[in-house]
Amino acid sequence: MASKREQQQELNDALVRAAEQGSLADIQSLLDQRAAINALDINSMNYTPLHHASSRGHHQCIELLLDRRADIHNARTFLRHTPLHVASMHGHRQCVELLLDRRAATNARDHHKRTALHVASSRGHHQCVELLLDRNANINALRSEDCTPLHDASMAGHYQCIQLLLDRRADINARSWVTRTALYHASLNGHPQCIELLLDRHADVNGHSSKTCFAPIHDAARHGHHQCIELLLDRHADVNARNANDNTPLLLTSRYGNHQCIELLLDRHAEIDACNSDKDTPLHLVSMGGYYQCVKILLDRCADKSSINVRLIRYVSHTQLESINNLLTRRYLIRTTAALLINAPRTRLLPK
Repeated sequence: MASKREQQQELNDALVRAAEQGSLADIQSLLDQRAAINALDINSMNYTPLHHASSRGHHQCIELLLDRRADIHNARTFLRHTPLHVASMHGHRQCVELLLDRRAATNARDHHKRTALHVASSRGHHQCVELLLDRNANINALRSEDCTPLHDASMAGHYQCIQLLLDRRADINARSWVTRTALYHASLNGHPQCIELLLDRHADVNGHSSKTCFAPIHDAARHGHHQCIELLLDRHADVNARNANDNTPLLLTSRYGNHQCIELLLDRHAEIDACNSDKDTPLHLVSMGGYYQCVKILLDRCADKSSINVRLIRYVSHTQLESINNLLTRRYLIRTTAALLINAPRTRLLPK
């Protein structure tokens, strides 16, 4: 025969399942049998029945649980989510409204210092974002890494959320812990529509991170976001902006061999022979990576061949043979052939 403790646990587990499934009658019955209304589901993030009902969008169950004095502020989950966090995360506007009507703490923080507005913005639930803002959510609240809801919406490319936040006067040039703005995050993650919106609202197109000296165009170039680079350049981004290591956008995109971005930047008058702090030029970097098409583009655009000297020799063993042969057959390395053979004996150089 089950002990009283085991019987209570069975009731609690049944209540958790009923809330998850949205079974209003079962919740009523189990509460009448004295199931613990704030029982923790150890198999699911330590959610209470109210968390489960909020997660699944069962607004009638939420109302019943609150009428029976469920803890609306409960944050004993693994990530310290309140029911409002959970409803906002899943975009259940009616549940968010009900919880707010019952005086849920609009700006409660979870384990990562996120408010419900952070969570809704990062997931793109613009109706929840609008409702939270109507209920005085802190529009410039800082979570961990000093990111605002606008940063989170920009990272994920949620255009409508960005628009709402900007309409409500979110700080467009607020900086995260690496001192990056929303425009940085949209550029880094390749969201051209969001970039255009932010620029239309006067985001600083050349604002440098004080820690890394990265501008938005550096992030777009580094990750090969061709359309984003074009938008930034159309709005007067500095095509030859330097970061902390003296890398220009052309140097960054050359490191990863993105030929479309290389051509675009050169068309917009990027400095073709720019050197970074390691004395590498774009031609060094594409040769090191063995990016044949990029080597060809730079040579066709008259990159300085005299820079291809001992600096390139140290890269030869890591370079695809085709790229080196391309350089040799164009007669750009005739003077250094002997040095290449001496310094890189493992590399076989064959004319085409």
